[in-house]
Amino acid sequence: MTQIAINIVKNLAIIVCATYVFCIARQAGRITKLQIICFSLLTAATTVISIFQSHFVPFQIIILILIFIPIMAVCCKTRLSKAVELSVISFGFSYIAFSISAFILVVPIAFLQKAMEKSPHIAGLLTFIFVAVFQILLTFLLFKSKRMKNGFCNILSNDSSSIGLVTSILIILVYFCINYIDIEMYYYLIFYAMLIICFFILILWRHDQLNKSYIKRALVKQNELLESALLQKDTVIDSLRRDNDSLASVIHRDNKLLPAMAMAVREQTSPDNKDELAESIEDMLGERNEALKNYEAQGKCIEKTGFVSIDALLLYITGRAEEIKGEFSYSFTRKDFSSLIPDIIGERELVTILADLLENSVIASEDCEEKHIRLETGNNNSINFVSVLDSGKEFEPSVFENMGYKKITTRTKTGGSGIGLMSVFEFARACKASIIIEEYEPDSQFSKKITVSFDRKSELKIISHRAEKLQRILTRPDVIIKSLNNG
Repeated sequence: MTQIAINIVKNLAIIVCATYVFCIARQAGRITKLQIICFSLLTAATTVISIFQSHFVPFQIIILILIFIPIMAVCCKTRLSKAVELSVISFGFSYIAFSISAFILVVPIAFLQKAMEKSPHIAGLLTFIFVAVFQILLTFLLFKSKRMKNGFCNILSNDSSSIGLVTSILIILVYFCINYIDIEMYYYLIFYAMLIICFFILILWRHDQLNKSYIKRALVKQNELLESALLQKDTVIDSLRRDNDSLASVIHRDNKLLPAMAMAVREQTSPDNKDELAESIEDMLGERNEALKNYEAQGKCIEKTGFVSIDALLLYITGRAEEIKGEFSYSFTRKDFSSLIPDIIGERELVTILADLLENSVIASEDCEEKHIRLETGNNNSINFVSVLDSGKEFEPSVFENMGYKKITTRTKTGGSGIGLMSVFEFARACKASIIIEEYEPDSQFSKKITVSFDRKSELKIISHRAEKLQRILTRPDVIIKSLNNG
């Protein structure tokens, strides 16, 4: 009976950890009724297998995985082929968490078994309970770390997950050998060393795939910006052509009419004729001035940064600001960008950060009476930074609570996804940059400023006129909150 209880505790811990890893990888949101039902079925099936485990040895691991795959595919709405791949990797993480937990607790377990020599069955059950609790805690803490909290972050959407899959299969095989094959202690140590190596391979694989995911996302963003910039340039060229034609027509007409009108002014002495002639001249001057004004406006160019993708982005944002009848200003030099790229951050990554911040600022200012967006770059105490200011609404405290950890948006009704701000935090973490959010008084031209400071500190700071209120509400220990006057 004790052995059945041990099997139940051990297998349920494995399933709980594998389920957690699977859900994290699929970025499952709130717990739904379907997920509760699926997990209940999974728990029941695991319990039954544990009770009759002696009949399934040595195939209970395969049976658990085969039951796990279709249930989790339905639970997280995942394609079966992808569910197979992800399930094996999830079990790999789960089994390695179990093995590491057992290895770490080997000394406390030895003391426990020594103290309960008269009740070896109870000591064995308590041993597996402690290992199971530590395993679940270890898995939870692992995926709460900065590098792992987003699970696999869509890295399984490509075809480069073979390393993780093969490594996980190897982990399962090694786990099987340790638990179900009678081998000498020397081989146990070798197998445990293999598990540790496989664990680090999984971590490094995940890190490599995450970097590739960032680069892919940056390339997509950059292509979108370049396409938008090209479309906008085509629009500007068409407008310039029309204005050139209009201006040429006005000049051609003026060259013919103005000399004749000058002669007529000298010859006409009738007051009625003077009024009629003056009105005609005013109309002609108005048309001429309007054409010149349009031509001058279209001829204005944004200062060049020296980087094609950033220039395309600034041209795109200029057009977006004009669409909402807002004002986009900037303060930067070529040196600001050349000192950042590529030594501190790659061009693709910087373009993605600027694009997300500027686009969010345009959207935030869209419904405001005063629409101001500004880009600033520079160097403060030998620390490079980029800042985006806007006149949009300030963030809700609930946004600060999850900022950088979850995809959050204040535009759910209009199709906002929260990916933009999340990407900014991900790229900032990759280069250990700090995010500084400043909130100004309500009567200021700008309501807030978001700065990415490349200071190698990876901090999140909030400098606000409502600092005391935020300090009372926010529960995050990693946020530094300062008053605007003392910031």
